[in-house]
Amino acid sequence: MNILGNLTLLQVGILELGEGQSRNKPAQKFLIKNNKLFTFDKEGKIQNEKMQSVTNANVLSKPWFEKK
Repeated sequence: MNILGNLTLLQVGILELGEGQSRNKPAQKFLIKNNKLFTFDKEGKIQNEKMQSVTNANVLSKPWFEKK
């Protein structure tokens, strides 16, 4: 875990048990900034921009998680 000011970079080792319904592996690298948990995509870029929703293409969704 690296801590730089109010940024925290986490790298998590995930056990590879059953795959379940999803064929994609879960994220293993996270960034915590201002009570928001960001993930990284397969290319290593942080996902900090809104993206089209999976269920409705007219809606933009946040790919990060917020602590309230």
